[in-house]
Amino acid sequence: MARFGTFSGAISGPEGAPGVNTKRESLGKKILEGLEVEGERVTTTIPAGQIGNERPIETSFERWYSPALKTVIMSRHSDPRMGESRFSLTNVSQTEPPRWLFEVPPEYTLESGPPFPMPPVPPVPGRPPVPPAPPAR
Repeated sequence: MARFGTFSGAISGPEGAPGVNTKRESLGKKILEGLEVEGERVTTTIPAGQIGNERPIETSFERWYSPALKTVIMSRHSDPRMGESRFSLTNVSQTEPPRWLFEVPPEYTLESGPPFPMPPVPPVPGRPPVPPAPPAR
C-alpha cells in the first residue's frame, strides 16, 4: 500500500518524543462512494505523565484515499482532548459534464478592440533587457 505523505499536521501530541508510541496500519481496500479506496490509520499513544496527563491519551487519524481520483474520499480524526472530526466527499460523479457548461451563451457576442496593453518588464540587474512582444495580428 502506498503511503499518503506525512500525518504530522493531523496527529496530536508530541510525536517522536521519548515514550510516545505511533503505530501505522493499513486498513486494506474497500468501496466508498462507488470508488475503490485504500485506507490507513495512524494511532498515537501519549503515555501518562508525558504532557501532564494522568492517563494515556490515544489519538487516531484514519484516511481513505482514491488512487483513481488522487484524493481523499473520507478521513476521521479522533482525539479525546478535541473530540472527533470527519470529512467525507459525497455524490462523486465521474461522468462527462454537460457540453453546455463550456459553451458561450447565445446572448454574448465577441467584440474586438485594441489589444490589452502589457506593462513594461523592469530590467533585472546583470541580465540583458527583455525584448518587446511582437505586435498582435
